[in-house]
Amino acid sequence: MLAARLYKTFVLQWHFGFGNFWRDESGHGSVHNFVIMTYKATSIYDASIMESLANSTKGEWFSLACAANHAKIKAGSALCERYAKSLVQMGYLGDLVGHNIPQFALRLLWLQEEPMQELVIDAGYNTLVLSSVARAEPFRQSGLQVALEVTKCVPQDAKVDYLLCREGTFCEKLSDETSYERACRELRWLYNQTARPLIYVTNRSSEYQLALSHKVNRGSAVAFYAVRDGALHPLFSQLSKSSLAMQTRLLPLLEVEQFGAIADFPLESIEKVLGRQRQKRFCGAGCVTDSLSSSQEALFYCPIWLIGQRMWRAINVHALLEMWLESYHPEWQKVLEPAMIHRLFQLRSQEAIEAASGELQAFGKRLAETKEALRFQKKSPSLGALSQLLYLFQSAYKADLEKFCQERMQKIPLALQNFLPFSFSK
Repeated sequence: MLAARLYKTFVLQWHFGFGNFWRDESGHGSVHNFVIMTYKATSIYDASIMESLANSTKGEWFSLACAANHAKIKAGSALCERYAKSLVQMGYLGDLVGHNIPQFALRLLWLQEEPMQELVIDAGYNTLVLSSVARAEPFRQSGLQVALEVTKCVPQDAKVDYLLCREGTFCEKLSDETSYERACRELRWLYNQTARPLIYVTNRSSEYQLALSHKVNRGSAVAFYAVRDGALHPLFSQLSKSSLAMQTRLLPLLEVEQFGAIADFPLESIEKVLGRQRQKRFCGAGCVTDSLSSSQEALFYCPIWLIGQRMWRAINVHALLEMWLESYHPEWQKVLEPAMIHRLFQLRSQEAIEAASGELQAFGKRLAETKEALRFQKKSPSLGALSQLLYLFQSAYKADLEKFCQERMQKIPLALQNFLPFSFSK
């Protein structure tokens, strides 16, 4: 019986005084400023809950029960315990009480640089893409799954959980076959080389992912880029209209572009893609970006955290953004406009050069208006850091647009020539 199994329990207790203080069983603690309401504790051994937990994959669940100033976390794995603990420390207990099971079974993070494993887990991911098997073991010991990207040969005895392969890596398209036929041939070849589950990443222009997903073995997945040229992949429309498109082996990938210390905030894309998960339509989802910060408070960690959280929980991404800002940088909420930053990222193209220049002017004007609202606010090193980042973002973006025009022998728009980056902290 699952109910009879022993799970490691994480107990939190708050002591009220000058501040709110939590302490775990090992005696370590940290100060937080949130207020604990009194909750009616519920048993996690309720039959319906236990059945739901039993059906979850690889022990990926946690349950939170609160009573007075006590909170108890039970989790199916050390990975989920660590994840739950990070959320409790943020203080949003009302969103966590009861049993919690991830929306997506496979939550992939694909980076170009090796990250800190704690930040990967805290963001909600359970699988990390690596380019070298030599780096895999420390991450696997922490409870993370590892997908090894293969580019030249297929390893036979690598201690990893998945092999990740891009379409066309090992098989060139023959003159008498379609791209779909080539992809099927490549999959057959890969399965002859290894028995490990595959994550097969299709090309951006491909539109046969649904048919291809029926060709992969159980445990494998067909990954595709969810957004192409600013629009959702047409596959989403196919899935919505098909009565048989449930529990597929499809895995949508969301990209987060990084621009120096600033990252794109594709809020609408995140919600449109991850919000379509229903009846386990997708076996997983993934985030593709360059690097992960060394701190939870860093600005370009935020969108990566948002995607990971949205994969776990059925909470709107805009509400998740409010949680992150209130937890780490409450003073940023009047200044940071993720939607504006996202529009700027989308407008970096030849056709949109005039629009990009206008949006950049609007961005600087909005910062100028914000300066007045912050006039009576206490100066904060955190706010100063954000001001510097946004100033550098404006300067680099302007230089990037000017270079874009010069390379194409285009006239630099007057709005861009006259734009002066604004710093709201001066």
